[in-house]
Amino acid sequence: MVGTVRSRHTFFVVFPELGSPPAWTQESLEALNARDIEYDGGLYTRYEISQMQRARERAVRKWKRRYLAEDAAGADTTASAMKLRQARQSLADFTRATGGRVDSARTSVHGFGRSASSKATWAAKYSTENISIGRSVGAKAKNYVVVDKSTGEEYYFVAGTRTQNAQVFAGKGGVKPLHEEVAQGLAAEFGGKPEDWQHCKGKGWLDVDGESVKAEVHWFQNGSEKVKFKVKRWLYDED
Repeated sequence: MVGTVRSRHTFFVVFPELGSPPAWTQESLEALNARDIEYDGGLYTRYEISQMQRARERAVRKWKRRYLAEDAAGADTTASAMKLRQARQSLADFTRATGGRVDSARTSVHGFGRSASSKATWAAKYSTENISIGRSVGAKAKNYVVVDKSTGEEYYFVAGTRTQNAQVFAGKGGVKPLHEEVAQGLAAEFGGKPEDWQHCKGKGWLDVDGESVKAEVHWFQNGSEKVKFKVKRWLYDED
């Protein structure tokens, strides 16, 4: 015959032939229920802290799965890589603040090995700040000219929009350097040190004869200086 013994949120399976289950002392019960762990200005029980940690572990697994799905589909993984980095950081910060530890078994996802982890880290590390386009651009003075080099046509970002998934792919912080002549030319024309220039890309909405059309856009930047925007490809099928 098998029975169970319950103590708050903990259950023990009882096998009579093996003897009585371990007894919970008043002291151990008080320790379990004590609000003696401080976090973010509040006091919590060990059980509450464990549940808060489990939520953060689930977030890490969620974004690992999302990253793998997007990577398998050939989609842009920048956003999910950023979310994964934030989830990992949140978990690490939480365990550090509460005296716990990160258990890799609780955050593991099948298929997300060392290779996927490195790629996700790269995608998150080399992302850059998205560009916000104001609504009152005053004769487009604060907007950016984006050139479609295949036609020579010039376009502007749609007012009130933001670029998406901006990232550095060459130059400072990128995985490959800018060609020396390109870096030198940018420094000579716009200032700054050649080694500080970056080649970036992102997705944005361009005003094409009054219609908003999405495009992959490339540009160079050095700090807040952003120059030489060009259309890499039009994304007519994306919202």
